[in-house]
Amino acid sequence: MPRSKIKNTILAKTYLKNDLNATKTMRKLKPHITNGTAKFYGSKMLNNAGFQRALKDEMDSQGITSEKLTELLNRNMGQENNLPASNTAIDMAFKVRGDYAPEKKLNVNLTLQGKELDKAIKEKLEEIKLLSDA
Repeated sequence: MPRSKIKNTILAKTYLKNDLNATKTMRKLKPHITNGTAKFYGSKMLNNAGFQRALKDEMDSQGITSEKLTELLNRNMGQENNLPASNTAIDMAFKVRGDYAPEKKLNVNLTLQGKELDKAIKEKLEEIKLLSDA
């Protein structure tokens, strides 16, 4: 079941208060969970589309600019602890704000039947054989 808009807003506000640290956010909201569980839920939270929308809205309302995010990134350059998690959070914040060019994706559906399918299978088997011989 999708999270409510209110819950996503609470998560976004707490996430911003915890310096874009998803694990700290989950520990703050659910103090009874272990650190490993907090990391797991934090990762799920960051990938949730509803949370990302709420985070962008909250960032806009709090005036969080690209300059602020760059300042956090500069802080991380001198930091030794928990650097990957913090950089991931800043990276996501830049993406949410739209400071990156959009990712380009291409989805291709291919339907093969009969002789076309047999030919495609034969080509792939030959390719596999060549790769396994190398």
